[in-house]
Amino acid sequence: MLNILVIEDDFNAMEFCCESIRTILPDCSIHQAGNAEKALTIMNQYMIDVFFIDVELPCMNGFQLAQKIRENFNYTLTSIVFVTGKQVNQLAIHKRYHHYEYVMKPFTFLSFQKSIGPLLSELNNLKMKNQTTTLSEREKYVFIKTKNFNEYLKYTDILFAETENRGIKLVTKAVTYSEIKMKLEDFILTVNSPSFCRCHKSYAVNLTNVNGLRSAGRRLWSVEFSTPANGICFVSSTFYDSVMLVLGNEKSGKEIVL
Repeated sequence: MLNILVIEDDFNAMEFCCESIRTILPDCSIHQAGNAEKALTIMNQYMIDVFFIDVELPCMNGFQLAQKIRENFNYTLTSIVFVTGKQVNQLAIHKRYHHYEYVMKPFTFLSFQKSIGPLLSELNNLKMKNQTTTLSEREKYVFIKTKNFNEYLKYTDILFAETENRGIKLVTKAVTYSEIKMKLEDFILTVNSPSFCRCHKSYAVNLTNVNGLRSAGRRLWSVEFSTPANGICFVSSTFYDSVMLVLGNEKSGKEIVL
């Protein structure tokens, strides 16, 4: 079931938009906000799957709200549908905010279904599929955003992440990515896997690619990866026991290097 957020300051327009959505997905969960501030609060309380944003909002307009949404790492690629009665440069807006579609006011149930129906149906199908399929049965990808580009990385290619300046450096089997503007703890939450965990105040490691640990000094261990790594990842005594517990589960029946 999709979580949908409709942001509209006109009550009648809000109700009509919600009813139009329900003609496509009767069982979806629809949240409502009359302004951008309320919308930002709701999206931090619930994981929203689609945003419907009225462009002509008070105080903060719909485009400014969309920018705020895109700055939240949870919503970098979440579908946005703008609802407006004004003609705008759709190509320019799309390039800036990566929105899915415009709904032009006034609209009918039929025109709404024609333009938005495919999006809602496809997102709903994907969510239902993901809820009934375990991570081990599908490929997992992680989205990263650097200063120069955005990219999806295959989870099994990630070796470790390291704190770097005000962001993180990410080391994979083939490439090292720098200038990722995200805190280490936020990246761990983004990956959302028990096998990707903090191992040091400055490091987090993907234990699916780890053979074991080697002593690197008093109360410090270096990580031995199954493939060569461009750099060294350390485990501190604070995280040693939890890392070894997960590593033991990951390598059950296999030799662990110590």
